[in-house]
Amino acid sequence: MLDQENLIGKSSEVLPTEQILRGYGVMLREGLRKIGLPNIVVVDKVEYKDIHAWRNDLTLAIAGLHRDAVGLFVSSEDAVGRRGLKRWNIRTVLSLPVNVNGSLLMGESGGLYADTFFVCEDGVVKPIVPTSPLPIDGLIQNYLSQVPNGSFRQTIENAPIGNLSNDKQATRNVLAKYGIPVPKGVLLDPQQETWEQLKAFLTTTRPNGYVIKPNHSSGGAHVRMFDTSDYQSMPSALAHAEFLMSHGIPVILEERKQSISFNKLKERTNGRDNHCVRSIILVGDLGSWSTVFVDHEIRYRPNDNMPVNVSRGAGVTAFAPGESLNHLMYISELVGKALFDFAQKHGVTTPQIVGLDIIYAQVSKGNTAPFVIEFNAGSVGGFGTLCELNECPIETVRKVFLPALTNFLENNHRRREDETSLTRIPHTSRSLELLNKAHQCAVGVA
Repeated sequence: MLDQENLIGKSSEVLPTEQILRGYGVMLREGLRKIGLPNIVVVDKVEYKDIHAWRNDLTLAIAGLHRDAVGLFVSSEDAVGRRGLKRWNIRTVLSLPVNVNGSLLMGESGGLYADTFFVCEDGVVKPIVPTSPLPIDGLIQNYLSQVPNGSFRQTIENAPIGNLSNDKQATRNVLAKYGIPVPKGVLLDPQQETWEQLKAFLTTTRPNGYVIKPNHSSGGAHVRMFDTSDYQSMPSALAHAEFLMSHGIPVILEERKQSISFNKLKERTNGRDNHCVRSIILVGDLGSWSTVFVDHEIRYRPNDNMPVNVSRGAGVTAFAPGESLNHLMYISELVGKALFDFAQKHGVTTPQIVGLDIIYAQVSKGNTAPFVIEFNAGSVGGFGTLCELNECPIETVRKVFLPALTNFLENNHRRREDETSLTRIPHTSRSLELLNKAHQCAVGVA
């Protein structure tokens, strides 16, 4: 973990706010370049601004500089939500830690405030230091645990859904109860012979292929795929499963769903037929809805035994408007309603961003069906690659995502109280690393 001494190095004082923000600007430009939007201008000059009028707007803060946070931010220029006869302006800001004292501010009643942030206006990103801290009605972070306890009412978090997403076996059981197609699978028992469990699974399930993966993981980490017909690979499969279990990692044995060939997409995927569809939805109490479809992308790679992850070199494309996209939206909303019902039974209806991983596989001759492989919540990939795919900010974020949050943000806004005492939320190791990098970038451009 970095401490203040590591942050400052041999310097006797921390760089002033203007220079730190310039460092963040360097990092933001790099983030925009990575998602294919290098033409968006990031201004270096800090604006010291009276933002009193902004307090009448609904404010959603996005924290972080990872590619999805940057993509979400630049896709979220001021949007208007409509509820009855009242119109609200939804303002989005990119909130960042700035000094060694801490990150966001917190009021006595748990309200969050930002005293330094970026805004995006007319495609230009500007650093702002307000004359008084800006109250936040909602907060999105890459990892919500960066906010202590993750319990502030403004944090867009849904603990039941988040916990479920981190347990693949529990996810399969819950979705199956709601009639959602999922691959067959079992959680291996480390107290029993792995070979006997594998043999029993292959005998009863008779899959064309199978997958061995940790029950708690993301990004394709430690996921291995095998062909049932390849008997020579079985020692490798057994060794991988036993290696994970020997390190105390719960392991899932799951049938592999081979994706169908999307004929209409062959030209865009260069004939690479191994697909996985990432569907991004919003789940929670959204006024008249419990689920809103936001966007999607189709990830593809060669037909091999590697998981289809962008971090592992998968390409990205999308459905054209039409029957296939309508069907994806229908399936996504079914899953969203199941997740909402699950969360509601646990007494939580706070909105949550969810990324579904769906494979379309053949179930009989001439018939295909979508299978939900897993889902991610809290840290959802897709916003950055969608910007890169479209070569522009994502329209659906401003037109669909933000208006869907109006009810949630408005409720927080109405019960917000003017707070007289604000304290700085302490840094985490991650925020200190980010601040240290900004410090180095600022020194580099000084």
